[in-house]
Amino acid sequence: MIAGIVDLLDVVEGSRSFIEKAKGRNLPNVRFYHALFEEFNPRRNYYDAVFAMWVLEHVQDPAQVLRIAHLALKPDGLLFVVVPNANALSRQLARHMGLIEDLKSLTENDLRHGHRRVYDRVSLNRELTQAGFTLVSQGGLMLKPFADFQMEQLIRQRILEEPQLEGLWSLGFEYPDLCGSLYAICSPSQV
Repeated sequence: MIAGIVDLLDVVEGSRSFIEKAKGRNLPNVRFYHALFEEFNPRRNYYDAVFAMWVLEHVQDPAQVLRIAHLALKPDGLLFVVVPNANALSRQLARHMGLIEDLKSLTENDLRHGHRRVYDRVSLNRELTQAGFTLVSQGGLMLKPFADFQMEQLIRQRILEEPQLEGLWSLGFEYPDLCGSLYAICSPSQV
């Protein structure tokens, strides 16, 4: 989607198979770099935007990844971050059902997907500001009342259809702290 609206898109990906699959889409304006995010060495002040969508929960050192993003961005550039929300309604339900000890506990699904952590707004904002970013906008993506597998079953059974999904998406803007994911848009602070 991003490739369709930019002149040039650099993609950093640790999985060769993901890169090969993406290359099959024949996107002439996309360059692929096979590297872990922590190992990527971008040009300084080069990018208009950096997208770290569902990245920080996977890496060993999120602060290091954010420092790399900060160095890579032009002074007027923007960082777009999305992370899983520790306070999602689905996690709160799981805690009350005794399935997780606390909201930052990792579930089997989190571990299966390689998550090392989940975030709440305070922890996300702290990491972003400590890395030298200024928040421009923040919010939540899609109110998520149930676990992923339950949401998928409800969709498959057509209990949740487009109107309900659109409603959950819209509700996410009203109740960001109950959403499945948090987002932040940041600019690099001038040092």
